Amino acid sequence: MAHLFALLHFLGVAILVGGELLIALIAIRAQKDDTTLAFFLGFLYRIAAFMWVGLALVVAGGVGLVLTLDYPWSGLFAAKLALLGFLIIVSVVMLFGLPKVKAAALQDPAGIRESGQFKRLDVLSRINLVLALAIMIISVLM
Repeated sequence: MAHLFALLHFLGVAILVGGELLIALIAIRAQKDDTTLAFFLGFLYRIAAFMWVGLALVVAGGVGLVLTLDYPWSGLFAAKLALLGFLIIVSVVMLFGLPKVKAAALQDPAGIRESGQFKRLDVLSRINLVLALAIMIISVLM
């Protein structure tokens, strides 16, 4: 049973890290290219749903591993849980900011890059990438 939970957990981590890398790379490209920007704004809703599935797999697999393997509570484990909590908070803030960015893009497609909403979403996506990578590194160290 522990192997199933480990598979779910690592599959969720792969989805989260891969999705965050994809978002970061497309966001960097969208800073200079209007076609990529339009794609990016439409793509965010799709990738966000996929990443929430990844987050659910991470949590379900992690809880299962803790219950089946009697995980020791260490400083690294506590740091990993704190980072995961922060990642969830940032993701929720991003999710609620998406409609505002999309509405601003429909009103002024040329000026969206200068929009505070877009810049905030870009910064939050980069924070999420760093958080996901830190969680993955801590997982490897554990």
